Amino acid sequence: MKKIITIAVCFALYTSVSAQTQQQRTITIDTTAESEKYWSKWLTDLYEVGVVMEKDSIRISEEARQIVLDSNLRKIIYPPVYTWQPATVLLKNMELKKGFWYLFNLYNADTANKKMVIESLISFDGMVDMEKVMVSTFYTYALLNPKLCTFKNGKPVITRPDIVEKEFGQLKEIVSYISYYRNERRESNKQ
Repeated sequence: MKKIITIAVCFALYTSVSAQTQQQRTITIDTTAESEKYWSKWLTDLYEVGVVMEKDSIRISEEARQIVLDSNLRKIIYPPVYTWQPATVLLKNMELKKGFWYLFNLYNADTANKKMVIESLISFDGMVDMEKVMVSTFYTYALLNPKLCTFKNGKPVITRPDIVEKEFGQLKEIVSYISYYRNERRESNKQ
């Protein structure tokens, strides 16, 4: 319970500090059992991988099913162009997995974005395991991207493995940066 409350407090503080307005806010944190249950599920969902390919089958999470079935949700997750403004809104609204997906795509879209994306992701590390979150984000959204796959008999079929492989390389690069900065932070805290 302490970890769940700590995460809730950290996210509330983060969104408060990173808000685009200069207005002061009052933060109320609910520590009831209902709130604990909500945040526990939220954290589990954040780490859940959406599409898992096994030997002869594919396992799809509830979130991935919603993406497949809901065209409006697909429009949010797979816009024609990824921009900072909706990414910021998603993160502010605690839709972190979607927000991190936007950051991933911003990282890939322009080298000018790379430093700010890495800094944004690192700011969340410590509150959540960002390596694990980025992997779950990738395996939830990348493998359902309409630009990269189609659906046959209700299962995703990758039509652009070249792009998936390139994006997987970029995921590995992002995860390496997160790991590097985490280790640097640990070393500087030891001194």
